[in-house]
Amino acid sequence: QLCASLAEGHDPTVTHPVSTLCSAKATNTAGMSIHGLWPSYYGGYPQCCRPPASLSPNDLPASLQQQAWQQWADPTFDSGDGCAFCSMWAHEFLKHGTCLTDTMAGYFEATLFLHALLKPQVSELEALLAGAGTNEIDVSAITDIFAPYDMQVVCDPKDPSATESVGVVLEIRTCWKAKPGFSRSNPDPELLEQFSCAKSEPSCPAKVIAKQGKAVSMTTMTAESSSETDKHDLMF
Repeated sequence: QLCASLAEGHDPTVTHPVSTLCSAKATNTAGMSIHGLWPSYYGGYPQCCRPPASLSPNDLPASLQQQAWQQWADPTFDSGDGCAFCSMWAHEFLKHGTCLTDTMAGYFEATLFLHALLKPQVSELEALLAGAGTNEIDVSAITDIFAPYDMQVVCDPKDPSATESVGVVLEIRTCWKAKPGFSRSNPDPELLEQFSCAKSEPSCPAKVIAKQGKAVSMTTMTAESSSETDKHDLMF
């Protein structure tokens, strides 16, 4: 859906310059992809909390870079294009990661760790969306995959195919909370545990369709001790 949205002239990730399109040489332009890990307060998301000491691809260990190229690839860049670092990765870390960890490596490690935990559910969701083709899907069929935890399904309100009764699925959001010991200086992802996302005003009708193309997903994490929450977001 991300690629379809860009082709239609709008960017739901608010990450790319106007008129950006997906590249035919991208690592992957279909299926689910990471959008980001967004620390949040119950009233909203803190942003751009502090300038990082460094912002360079060299700040990421080779193992993390390799994982990110496969699971968090920006489909608007050719596979292996180093300029992709300055797009979604740098944007997500500067806007959200600086409110969660002291380093880019810590932010990436936490995000990729949560994504790995969700791999069985994400694979099942990808199969559901791909198998449906252009047919309508009950939103409940998506949320059931992530049971027993409540998650959020987000639709693209600007997609021309969307109607009052059928939405176009854009991303899913899962929620996580920090156990004691998790901090900016110690962003140990094993100290994060999933919980049910708070009920919110639904952005999707009861039925949705899925356009073929990269979707984005997000995870939110909550640190209950400080009334903060984090969301992990995945896009389709």
